[in-house]
Amino acid sequence: MVGKVQSKSTEDLTGGTTSQLTYTSSVTAHNTLVMFSRNLAAVNNVTAVSDNVNGAWTKRFSQAEETGSVSLDCWYFLDAAAGSTTVTVTMSIGATLRWGILEGMVAASGQAVDTSASNKDDVGSTTPSSGNITTVNAIEWLVSGTGAPSSVTYTAGSGWTLQETPPSNGSGRFAIEDRVTSSAGTYAGNYTINTSQAWAAGVIAFKGPAASGGFLTKNFWWGNY
Repeated sequence: MVGKVQSKSTEDLTGGTTSQLTYTSSVTAHNTLVMFSRNLAAVNNVTAVSDNVNGAWTKRFSQAEETGSVSLDCWYFLDAAAGSTTVTVTMSIGATLRWGILEGMVAASGQAVDTSASNKDDVGSTTPSSGNITTVNAIEWLVSGTGAPSSVTYTAGSGWTLQETPPSNGSGRFAIEDRVTSSAGTYAGNYTINTSQAWAAGVIAFKGPAASGGFLTKNFWWGNY
């Protein structure tokens, strides 16, 4: 089955340079791990993400929000080892950090990031969007994050499922949503918020299994991959 296995988030208001989260259940071997965060500092303030089982993660983007005073970051790890996994975020400057981690099942082999995008609106609106991406494979796991300067109520975009909104269910300054695609095409991480805010948003797409000599569905695949 392609898609999310588990997720978890936190609102770390300590202002330190490190923050940690432990997956609720042990990570399954060969799954994909992804992190989105909103930190109260400029872009690239998150200098490292790692975990106790796999080591260093890979950075995908750091997107400015509010004319650069806040940033939205995305990091990931492919083909994870199994085990009880604690993720550590390290920042160069101590800052408030709202962040979440997800574990997902994608391709059984040859795991890869397909594409990503990030976007911002410093003027403000009620419709945060990552901007468009175009996927290669029919089935891909898409994960999106967004942040706003004040607490708002989030609604996931059409076809998306809201997964995390620390510190409460559905409301906060940060949200994560995901979806599994069924056809290659153009997608964006879209949200609706209840009041107009400046925002940043981003999305990352992980390739699912590519059909080759078999039959492919959203939940199961047969053949060569």
